[in-house]
Amino acid sequence: MKILFSFLVAYIFGSFPSAYIITKLKKGIDIREIGTKNMGTGNVFHHVGKIEGLTVLFLDILKGSIPIIIAIYIFKLPYYVAAISGIFAVLGHVFPIFLKFRGGRGAATTLGVTLTIIFSYLELKSLYVFIPILIIYLTLITMTKSQVISLFFLFPVYPFLIFLATNDLKLFLVNIVFTIMVEFFGFPNFKREFNNLITSKRGSL
Repeated sequence: MKILFSFLVAYIFGSFPSAYIITKLKKGIDIREIGTKNMGTGNVFHHVGKIEGLTVLFLDILKGSIPIIIAIYIFKLPYYVAAISGIFAVLGHVFPIFLKFRGGRGAATTLGVTLTIIFSYLELKSLYVFIPILIIYLTLITMTKSQVISLFFLFPVYPFLIFLATNDLKLFLVNIVFTIMVEFFGFPNFKREFNNLITSKRGSL
């Protein structure tokens, strides 16, 4: 029962439409009807405002982080089950019950899930996973100038790094499923950004 309730709580948290609410309050419009039509941080940042975008980023990260904290520290569930709760949080973001199941791509919420698992599971040893992830991210963002592309290539690295640090096979398998799901949802954004990158590179030749 605790497991099912944890999944439900995660989905409800994930469904909280941060970008939609903040955009409505700021401009009175639906974020899903402007820019990339994505209910996410980047779209708010570019088409509503920087402060609003950063606020959405913070809230969307919390949408992934809080369900993991609840699963681990309140329900006392194993880490691999907590990671499954994280999947439900991302599903809530992508298919929010409050907005007729039309949401964002889930990158920031995924970030909240992964960072919380890393730091809660490994505690002081978390830096052995976090620092390589940070180095890879900074390298990618320097090369591509795109957060979307950087995260798309970064997310698949995470399951292997945390497996090397924990040797937790169940968590590894859940993270593999998690990664495939997030990459699938994020592929349209990645394709658009990657095509823009290629076009800009050709234009600079």
